[in-house]
Amino acid sequence: MAKEMPNVCGAWNCEFEPIRNEVANPRLSGDVDAFELSAPRWGMAFSVKLSSNADLQTYRAWILSLRGGQVTLLGWDRKHPVPRSYMGVSLTNRTMDSTAGTMDGTSITMDAVGLPWGDVTVTAIDATNRTISLAGFTAGGVLKAGDPVSWYNGRNWVLVKTTEDATASGAGAITAVPVEPYLSAHPTISGYNLPVAARLRYACAEMRIDPSSIQIPSDYVKGGTVSFNAYQIVRRS
Repeated sequence: MAKEMPNVCGAWNCEFEPIRNEVANPRLSGDVDAFELSAPRWGMAFSVKLSSNADLQTYRAWILSLRGGQVTLLGWDRKHPVPRSYMGVSLTNRTMDSTAGTMDGTSITMDAVGLPWGDVTVTAIDATNRTISLAGFTAGGVLKAGDPVSWYNGRNWVLVKTTEDATASGAGAITAVPVEPYLSAHPTISGYNLPVAARLRYACAEMRIDPSSIQIPSDYVKGGTVSFNAYQIVRRS
């Protein structure tokens, strides 16, 4: 089971970009062709400066639990924790509707959806045109170019980023928004049927840590900087 990254405070740095396996083929004419040898995978270089012994211990225990590269983690781009239009917007906001609930024994009504963009699902994947379609957005909900979207297809966490702005219709649908990198329209996974739930908050890829990249301070008194690299895994069977 992939592990979420610890939620602790600290000054962090995160580089999160696709690793592309490509070769260039120059021609005598001066033109250059590029050939993709394999599907891109996400790579992450992460560091966090921890000010307390308790937070250092939390990270040390988490990294130990990964057993080097044996246990996977859910890595996400710290620069884009939520869609850009919702940066600074409360993610626990509730609006009144007819959904029944209780609070401190008092009967109240509340919105069943706690995220401002709605309860989003992936409804269609077009690998040829590299687009996805979404439903369940709040009417007029916005995705900006560069926003991450992820979903679990039964075997892998798929993570893409939009390459154009898109606005949901009044019915909460976004149709054929272009994304990168590589998409698979029909993965050979039993029981994989659309729609599937989309993860927009901490949109993630399943990754393995590179054990040789782990740096943890040995001083347990003052905290310190923890750093590591990780790369996306893709399960074929």
